[in-house]
Order: sequence, then structure tokens, then C-alpha cells
Amino acid sequence: MKNSALGDFCIVSGGFSNSAEPNDFITISGGTENKAEAEQSTITGGFGNSICDKCTSGTIVAGQNNTIEGEKSTECTIGAGSQNKIKNSPSAIIVGGNRNSIKNSNAGTIAGGEENQVTGDFAVVGGGQKNVASGEGSVVPGGRENKASGDFSIAFGRRAEAKDDRSLVINLQEGGGKLKSNGKSTFSAAAMRFVFQIGQVRAVIDDTSIVELNAILNPSGGQRNLRSTHLMTPTRIRELIQEQKMKHEEQQDIVSKLQQELVSLVEGETHHLDHGLELKKSQDQDKDSGRSLKKAVRGEATTEEQGKNNKAVGTGSVVNGGEQNTASGSLSVVGGGQKNTASDTMSVVGGGEKNKAAGQTAVVAGGKENETKGGFTFIGGGEKNKCLSSFSSVGGGSENQVRQASPFSFIGGGYKNKMKGEYGFIGGGQKNQVQAKWASVLGGYKNLAKGNYATAMGQNALANQDLCMAIGLQVDKKKFARANQVGYWVLRAERIELRAGAGKDDTLVLTEKNIKKFQNILKGKRRRRLEAKSDEERNLLTKLEELEDLVEYQEVEIDELEGDIQDFYRNLQEANEELFEINSD
Repeated sequence: MKNSALGDFCIVSGGFSNSAEPNDFITISGGTENKAEAEQSTITGGFGNSICDKCTSGTIVAGQNNTIEGEKSTECTIGAGSQNKIKNSPSAIIVGGNRNSIKNSNAGTIAGGEENQVTGDFAVVGGGQKNVASGEGSVVPGGRENKASGDFSIAFGRRAEAKDDRSLVINLQEGGGKLKSNGKSTFSAAAMRFVFQIGQVRAVIDDTSIVELNAILNPSGGQRNLRSTHLMTPTRIRELIQEQKMKHEEQQDIVSKLQQELVSLVEGETHHLDHGLELKKSQDQDKDSGRSLKKAVRGEATTEEQGKNNKAVGTGSVVNGGEQNTASGSLSVVGGGQKNTASDTMSVVGGGEKNKAAGQTAVVAGGKENETKGGFTFIGGGEKNKCLSSFSSVGGGSENQVRQASPFSFIGGGYKNKMKGEYGFIGGGQKNQVQAKWASVLGGYKNLAKGNYATAMGQNALANQDLCMAIGLQVDKKKFARANQVGYWVLRAERIELRAGAGKDDTLVLTEKNIKKFQNILKGKRRRRLEAKSDEERNLLTKLEELEDLVEYQEVEIDELEGDIQDFYRNLQEANEELFEINSD
């Protein structure tokens, strides 16, 4: 086996060519070619992992070629993954992923993803690809090629650069252009459209309305020309009225069809979930009844330290303790607990109950009934979590899933969150989903990031297209904040407060009482009325505005019905997936 443990109170439990020396209190449990040199350091399985002699109390839990080095790198942890590195960074942690690095950072964190970097103290990268957090306390939740170099700065989207202290940058531009912060304590955002919704009223800032707003806020005359209103003659206004009438009639037909579809769906709904739960209960009873463990044929150089009815079957495998645990993969490790299984090459289960680690160098640190199936995957703990795609991680929580074909993704915790996209990030919350590349859900309830680089947060926030962001802060759980077009930024709330200074007069507050006025300003209605030349024009404008309001209301109603239908199909899909999983067990 060629293992060596030369320091005082050092131990190497199985595996091949592992080295625990020269300092004291070093532990290596299985794996191959792992090297732990620092006092109180630990490596649990994996291949080619190393902790340098100055990195006191460092821990690497499996994976391949992960490294903790540098004199300052004390109390550091790498959960799993491949080629991750911590250098000169005390109390740093990399949960998983591939080729992520933390350098010269105090308490920096990378949750997952690929080629992400942290160099600032207390900085965090949640996931994604090629993101950098170099400012103190800076954060990049996910996405791609974002940089947060200012202290306490935040960067979202794609190629967003928060270079100034306390800056927030959201880049939802198409074409891959950069967006940089513009001074300290600034908010910079680029999108095709900004939508502020309170109740059923939406105030929209786009490339037209922003000109209207600028003309009022900054009347310098330097803005590009406003839409000309000299053509708003009575004849033209009557034409617009007729257009709005036709649009309203079309919308009524759409509303009627959507209402019929929704009623039909609800009436035809079947109770898959109840059947599934009954089936699962009966299967669990079958699994736990009448089973007996028999001695199995063992591979070479296996190790069973303590415990009861444990099996170290794979070549170089280790079971340190517990009851009815099985290490059947080559160089696999089970630390303890009950009924745990490490079934693939260099896979590891730390402890807990009924956990399964399948996949090369896969890790389940603890918890109950957690399962990995991809290479270099990691589950920290919790209950009934699944991580089924390579280089991905689940921190904890209950019934969270990283599905297949979702590499380099991360779920922090929460309940019934699902990852279905590459380089995705879900911080936590309940029943959130990511279904695209480089997309993120920060947290909350039933949010969905469906487009590439999309971000959702809050409650019922649906980011349905690429490069969009949806924020749902509404009270009603049956209402939605939906970003349905590329580059849309949507916020739905009960009250929106924008504060630019410390005083009461430095605050802009939008409520249900004044959001309509804000909408009218953005649409140019106020200016249009001021420029009316006769009573006839003003009376016709009143009629036009009434129809425009009806059309706007119908647009929101259509959006709500489409959201209800989308939510129904999403719930039905989840129920079918759960039933399929139960039938597959």
C-alpha cells in the first residue's frame, strides 16, 4: 500500500501511497496519492489532494488534485471537485467545482462553478464561470465573466464590473458588452426594459420612455428629440382610438381562451402526488423489512476499523466505523454512520444514515438519504438531496436536486429546489428552479430562471428569457413577476422606495396611489395633454387614454393568466417527476 504516517498521533486508514507527515494529529482516510503535512489536517479519500505543512487544520473531502497551500492557509476546507486551490487564505472554503481558486483572501468562499476566483477578504462567488470577487466583502452570485473589485460591491449577469466601493452592477445587455460602475455607492444597470409593477399597474422605462423621463428630470435641451406631437390632430387621435379598440377586442378573445384553458386544466388535474407518496411509503417498508447482510467477496487491501456489520469490498476501500456501511468502490471510504454506501472509485460518505455516494470521487459528507451519481459531486448534509451531475454540489437542506446534464452547478440549501442547467446557482429557499446556463435564483419561493444568464429572486419571480431579471416582492402568493423578453428587468412590489441621500426629501417613493402618475409621465401622456391645441383634441385624448388604460389592464390580466398556466404545468411536471422517481426506485 505504501502508506506512511510518521507524525505523532497520525493515521492513514487504507488506500494507496498516502502520506501523513511530518506534523502531528494528521488523518487520511483512504484514496490514493494524498499528502497531508500540516498539524490537525485531514484528507478523506480522493486522488492527488495535498495540504502543505503550514496549513494547520486544513480539510479536503475527496476530489482530485485539490490543494491547500501557503503559510496563511489555516482552517481551510475544500469539499470536493477537481483542481481547486486555496493559497495564503485563512478560513477559506471551496465547496466544489473545477479549477476554482482563492488567493490572499481572509475567509473567502467559492460555492461551485468553474474557473472562479476570490482574492478579497470575506468575498464570495456563488457559482457560474470565470467570475472574480476581489474587493473586500464583494459578491458575485453567478453568471459569467463578472467582476466585483470594489469593497462590498456586487456584480450580476454577464460581464458586469463593480469596480467601485459599495457599487451594484446588473448587466443584462445582449451582444456581450461590458457594464462598469460609475463611482462609489452607485447602482448601474443595463437592460432592454425596466418594469416597476405595483398591483395591476406597470411603469415601464425603455428606450422611448427614458427620453420622456430625462426631459423632465434634466431639462437641458441636450437630449435627443422627443416624439413629435404636432401630428396629434383630431383625425390622428381618432385613428389611435380605433387601433386601441381593435387591440382591446383581440385581447378579450385571448383572455377568454386562456380562462377556458386554465379551467380545463384544473378540472382535469389528477392526484399524482398522493399516489406517489403512498407508493414510496410501501417501498420504504419493503426496503427495511427482512434484510440481512451477508459477507461479500472483498478486494485487496481493504480496511474495516470498528463498528458492526460493515463491509469494505473495493480494492483499497475503508470503513472506519458505524453499522451496516459498505465501501464497494476502489479506494472508497465510509467514515461511519448507518447503512451508508460508497460504491464508486474514490467515493466518500462521511457519516449519517442511508447515504449513497456513486460517481468518481463523489462525496456525501453526512445527513440522511442523500445521493450522488456524478463524478466530483458533493453533498454536505441534509435529507433526501440528490446531486446527479459532475462537478456540482448541494450544501444541505431537504429534497434538493441537481439533475443530470447540469455540471458545475450549486444549490446551497432549502427545500425542493431543482437545478437543470450548467453553471447554475440556487442560494436556498423553497421550490426554486434553474433551467438554463449561467442562471441564478438567489432565494425565495417558487422562482424560476429559465433563460441563459437569467436571475430570479423573491416570490413567484419568473425570468423566462435570456439576460433578464425578475424580482417578486408582492404579498399575494398567486401573483407573478414575469420577465418575458430578452433583457427585461422586472420588479413587482407593494411599495418601491429609491433613496439617494440621508434626508426625507432625498427619497422617491412609488405606491399604489402614485404609480399611475409615474406611468403617465413615462408614456408621455402628461406632455401630450399640455401640447393639445383645442378642446376637441383634449376630449379625444381623454377617450384615447381610457382605452389605453383598458388595453394596459388586459395586458396585465393576460400575463397573470399565462403565469397561472405556466405554474400549473410546472407543478404537474414536478408531480410527474416525483412519481417517475418513486416508480424507478
